[in-house]
Amino acid sequence: MRMLFFILLGFSQSFLAQNAVWPEQLEVTASSLKLREAPNLDAAVLTTIPQGAKVENISILGKERVWDKIDGMGAYWMHLIYKGQTGYAFGAYLKPEFCLFYENLIADYVPKVKNWYGVYSTPKGDELRKITVYISMDSVEMSGALVPILHTNDEAQSKFVIGTDRELKSGIIGDYYLRHNQWGPGNNFRYELGPGKTVALNSLFESLQLPGGFYEILCTGSFTVGPKWLEQHDFKIWATEKQTYNGAYSNKQDLSPYFSPNDQTCTLKWWGDLDGDNKPDVLIGRCATGEGGCTDYLFLSSKAETGEMLHPVTLFYHGLGC
Repeated sequence: MRMLFFILLGFSQSFLAQNAVWPEQLEVTASSLKLREAPNLDAAVLTTIPQGAKVENISILGKERVWDKIDGMGAYWMHLIYKGQTGYAFGAYLKPEFCLFYENLIADYVPKVKNWYGVYSTPKGDELRKITVYISMDSVEMSGALVPILHTNDEAQSKFVIGTDRELKSGIIGDYYLRHNQWGPGNNFRYELGPGKTVALNSLFESLQLPGGFYEILCTGSFTVGPKWLEQHDFKIWATEKQTYNGAYSNKQDLSPYFSPNDQTCTLKWWGDLDGDNKPDVLIGRCATGEGGCTDYLFLSSKAETGEMLHPVTLFYHGLGC
């Protein structure tokens, strides 16, 4: 059995809501799901939502979150709108279009989706492979407690795992590993993001010049000397595009609405062409003081709306100890 990468004192959960509400739409996976007045099983039922129905997610991160365990599955109650009615439904029976997971981490349940994919480091580049996933009860080394851990059928260690009903194209999807092959397969090199940091994304493949031009992640902000240490102010993360290396920006997007202005640690954990549209997708991690954990956000270019380059589609929350 593979050694656990992290020991989590808490839980791991995908598609929690953040500062900006997303994913905006979730799908019911149960044969039917009750929409209730309050986030508990004793609350009055407003209506019953059929399988496959789409609901609008209006949850926010904060005191409103209610964690529960029903039928052996742990999840948050989600604050939703369905056909004009606002209420709560148990999150284990809801899924976004994309779900983000990590193998060898706690996963109380996995959503019912048609396809599972893993992203793997190889000498040829980062490779997207179709996989199967399963959960087993494994012993945590320090406490000996049995916890549900996500595993895959692939012998290699994946960088991350994606669940979706969409068909994605398997194969090489980026050169991230080739840039950092000294770290070896399975190691996740991270770019720490802070004011003044620039990361070029334009070379997803050694042999491919992306048709859009040159893509970068830029970070702005400032520091001042506080009473005890440096204090960071006005931190923003930007996605930008140029037609030529020395040209003016043809497009730029402020990703900051999806992060907290108090964030002290953000990392660009991965980029590549996950969705097959010849434009870069990114995975950004953040840790914020007082939240007791870290969150990873997956942004896809194919889901970008008018005026955007990237749009967030799912996230994964690491409990304490990430």
